[in-house]
Amino acid sequence: MLFKKALAVLSAIAVIGSCSIYNGGISTFTAAAEIEAVSDADTETCSAVVSMSELADPIPEGAHIKAQLVRVGDEETVIEQWELTQDGVKDLSGLEYSEEFSYKIVFSELPEGYGLPKKITVMFDKKGDTDNIVLCGRSAERAEIEKTGLYNNVEISATPFYFSDNMMFMTDLLEDGIIEKYIVDENGVRYCGLGGITVPDGHYTAYVIPDKAFRFVQYNTEAAAAIINSRSRYDKRINTDYFNRDFSKGFEFDVKNGTTDTLLNFYLENIPEEKEVCTADISVVDSETGEPVDGIKLELTNERLFEDGYIKWDSTDTNPMSLDKLLCLGKNYTVAPLNTSETYYIPSVSFSFSKLGEHKDVVIKAKRKTNLDVPKGVLPDAAPVPVDDAHCAVTVGVMDNDGKPAQGVTATLYKKVKSTKTTLMSWNAEEEPVKTINDIEFDESADYYVAISGESNDYYRYDDMKLAFSKGGDSDKVVQFIFPTSMRSIKIQRTVHDTGEYGNVSTTTSGWGGIMVVDMQGYRYPFTNNHICLPDGEYLLKTVTSSLYRIIRPGTEIEAVLVNSDPSLKGYFEQNVENYKNGFKFTVKNGVCEDEIKFYAEYVPTFKNSCSADITVVDDETGEPIEGVNVVMDIPYGRGQIGWNTVETSVMKFDYLRFTDADYRFTVTDLPENYTYGKKEPLSFAKYGEHQNFEIKLSKTTKKGDANCDGTVELADAILIMQAIANPDKYGVEGSAGMHITEQGTVNGDVDPAVKGITSNDALRIQMYLLHQIDTLTAEE
Repeated sequence: MLFKKALAVLSAIAVIGSCSIYNGGISTFTAAAEIEAVSDADTETCSAVVSMSELADPIPEGAHIKAQLVRVGDEETVIEQWELTQDGVKDLSGLEYSEEFSYKIVFSELPEGYGLPKKITVMFDKKGDTDNIVLCGRSAERAEIEKTGLYNNVEISATPFYFSDNMMFMTDLLEDGIIEKYIVDENGVRYCGLGGITVPDGHYTAYVIPDKAFRFVQYNTEAAAAIINSRSRYDKRINTDYFNRDFSKGFEFDVKNGTTDTLLNFYLENIPEEKEVCTADISVVDSETGEPVDGIKLELTNERLFEDGYIKWDSTDTNPMSLDKLLCLGKNYTVAPLNTSETYYIPSVSFSFSKLGEHKDVVIKAKRKTNLDVPKGVLPDAAPVPVDDAHCAVTVGVMDNDGKPAQGVTATLYKKVKSTKTTLMSWNAEEEPVKTINDIEFDESADYYVAISGESNDYYRYDDMKLAFSKGGDSDKVVQFIFPTSMRSIKIQRTVHDTGEYGNVSTTTSGWGGIMVVDMQGYRYPFTNNHICLPDGEYLLKTVTSSLYRIIRPGTEIEAVLVNSDPSLKGYFEQNVENYKNGFKFTVKNGVCEDEIKFYAEYVPTFKNSCSADITVVDDETGEPIEGVNVVMDIPYGRGQIGWNTVETSVMKFDYLRFTDADYRFTVTDLPENYTYGKKEPLSFAKYGEHQNFEIKLSKTTKKGDANCDGTVELADAILIMQAIANPDKYGVEGSAGMHITEQGTVNGDVDPAVKGITSNDALRIQMYLLHQIDTLTAEE
């Protein structure tokens, strides 16, 4: 009788497996059915359906969690009460809809260590609505595991931020500024819980309801700037784009393999009261007429809370810019232009507050330029030609950021032998902004420079520019560029990275050689180490590393570590190599470069700082390489992954693996038919200097009873056999389902010695084996 019951269960499973069902938890499916059961005629009242999610942690045994439906108006009235059960569904129907009162569900007698919200608001927008609420319980044990990042769940972080005495602090308490947070699926089901919520894969929207005293932190606020400043060092996804959304409408995300594809961080701040904050209106006007000036992009920085300009705006759209909550006292706020103007010189302006409640009208007075009618200088394409092999030649351009002659500027060509300078030529660069000199007598003991002087206080110049002469007959093309003192520089990120004991990344800017910047005509421009100001145009930047360092390549451990800390870098390192080899091409428009100029390097590996490995995928018995397998290597102390396919890369070579006394683990997919990855041995090193020829060994799946060829015998094998028999078009050897039985699976699953080929008796024998009714699947009864 036991065997007949087991076979009946398997047959039922086979039928279910051949149908299309809702892929959520059982309670979710039941709740959805309850919604459909609501009468179409019952549109004057509303209803709520409350169930427990079976994908989350179950209610602890022996617990009796009480629930009450409470109507909230002038006073609170308990409408109904019940006890939560793990598989029960509570239908709360006939609820009157009114804008004068609302409903909430209150929970009590929660067992210690079991997480559920203390109360949940029932949400109706109109008469006839149904609120389908799925409760997601969380045990204390899972809460601890979530902290390690090893639990697949959806985590909504809702954080109120406060400022006090020029310092920022935060809290993540639900009672402090936040009424409720929840997730809604595409069917309108609301998942409610504390901490991480486990949901089926799919598309969702996350919501947070703030307390009436709070508002969502928005783009162009001091709170957003302070948050980005403090958190961007840990997570590069927290940037100005992150705040440029309407948080009150929630934001959408996808769940795949149990994890989200984006951050679900909501940030709030308390709504300002006049006496508790400072305010400012910032405008840009013509210094002579007082009229507003359009087209100027501006940024606000603060020397205490946010040194980078996270608050940005355009005077075309916002003039003045009104800021209603500034809280830093005694420290300077600075407003600076982000772009240049052909018409105006735009200065920077600083201001500060001495006490809360102050208001500042900050006016930036734009000065009209005096050289508007002066034509731009023209740089010749052709290289200058020396008069003979004993002389050198140079074409020198001297111009401002508009490519025009600079007022009152003198240019000087000189040579320097040790500490002795000798002037070779000087000229008025305002009258002659482009000059070619082709009779510079070469002296092998001298260095040659171009200097400029005499510009106004509104402009800044670079240091003297060294010419690239190494022998007689050499030529050079250079531009000495002067620019407004408030002009924003173009940042270049050049960093050397290393990984530490726990996967942390250390950074240094040492190890880099020089920088060369040229335009598309081949003219060289001066620069400082990591900042450059340039006229509008296209440029190429080249840089080099010292012999102790190398550029970071794709498919390396340090790439995985960096991508883990900054997901925006995924896919960048192939371009990193290309930019290093050929130069980084970028464009400057209105004095602004929208391209991120960045180069990443690492130490050259040695036996003192790294280990190495050659990794192959082989047949466990023959040792022969196996093609077509996708391999992913997980690095220790992080979720960074390195992947390759054995068709393109039969031997994966790593010359710089940094972790010792820790495991590198592997996941393999797209295995050839009849193979399984059973014994999952990790790669590890005891000390630096080690090299390993490491084999990922795949085994032939000839194990009796293993119908799904995963290396183990379990109930799933019996189920697959019954599915293949009941629905061969879907689960047979040539079935359409992704997990249909294979030819090897039919060989493995044929465990009934009385009949050749798979039958229901094979499924039954596997069930008997799992129930310990028989000892083996290979011997005859």
